[in-house]
Amino acid sequence: MTLPESVPEYIWVLFILAPLANTWIQRQHGKKLDAVNEQVSNTHDTNLRDDLDKIAATVQNIDARLQRLESGGIRGFLKGIL
Repeated sequence: MTLPESVPEYIWVLFILAPLANTWIQRQHGKKLDAVNEQVSNTHDTNLRDDLDKIAATVQNIDARLQRLESGGIRGFLKGIL
């Protein structure tokens, strides 16, 4: 096969290698994207945001109860025991 003299050989090499490199890169990224998708996909019934909101509300409830106990409830209770 003879190449046209007006086009440098490296252009022909790039013309042939570019689609091969593109295919290889897409396959590599496809594997990585599949791995990322496995990590970020929601595979359970509830949303993470809703779960975190419930946990935050529970922590606030516990904190409020502890503050009430510390403000006198537990001291009075302990005085009765000791």
